[in-house]
Amino acid sequence: MVNVKLNILIIEDDLIIAENIKEYIEEFGNHQIYIAKDYRACKEIKEKVKPDLFLVDIKLEGSEKDGIDIMSNLFPKNQSPIIYISTLVDLETRDKAKKTNPAAYLVKPFSQKQLEVAIDFAITHANKNQQIEKNIVIDHCPFISEPDYFYVKVKDKYEKISKANIVALQSQGTYTDIITTTATITHYLNMKVLLERINSKNILRCHNSYAVNVHYISSFDSDSLYVVGGKDIRSLPIGNTFKGEIMDKMPRL
Repeated sequence: MVNVKLNILIIEDDLIIAENIKEYIEEFGNHQIYIAKDYRACKEIKEKVKPDLFLVDIKLEGSEKDGIDIMSNLFPKNQSPIIYISTLVDLETRDKAKKTNPAAYLVKPFSQKQLEVAIDFAITHANKNQQIEKNIVIDHCPFISEPDYFYVKVKDKYEKISKANIVALQSQGTYTDIITTTATITHYLNMKVLLERINSKNILRCHNSYAVNVHYISSFDSDSLYVVGGKDIRSLPIGNTFKGEIMDKMPRL
């Protein structure tokens, strides 16, 4: 469990459940915990503190908005992780929740250990994406593409990325890290779609989780590509599915 002090907002209409969750979290670490039972209480808390983590029940009795609507309307530009906690498991509710990019969705009843693991992964992942010097988190938007470069939206403006400066791509599930010679930029497109958008003959998929710019391959063997880019030296695995195409790009004497 992360050992930094966090501002955690629990949005839960059942105050007994909310207090139980609070007690669970207090066993994990010394965090500042706030509880809101409805939309009005969330508005009041928002004026006082910026939460680092949200634990959100979806169906809130007596609230003018449910948990998903609160996150969509009251915290529309939120960058902190969201963990939904609910008895609702229908596809419509889950699809609605996905639009707010939650870190996890826990189905009630859940154990203390399940909650601990979900919080740990959510915060660790958020911290990775918020390392400003190496990682720039961008919002979910298409990018404007040109033959040798393209732009991605980073916070409130579009930043130019030269295709020649892309060292590798790393899949993170539904989004992808664009690793350049100077930064790592997280884009909310999956690997397949991103490769199609970039459309570079030099950037090839070498594994289910990785693509590489062949100009940055310094050496290779039957299992790995060794890539040099900027200050980083990394090895990328070669998947059997992609081995033939990669090897065809490797001129050998």
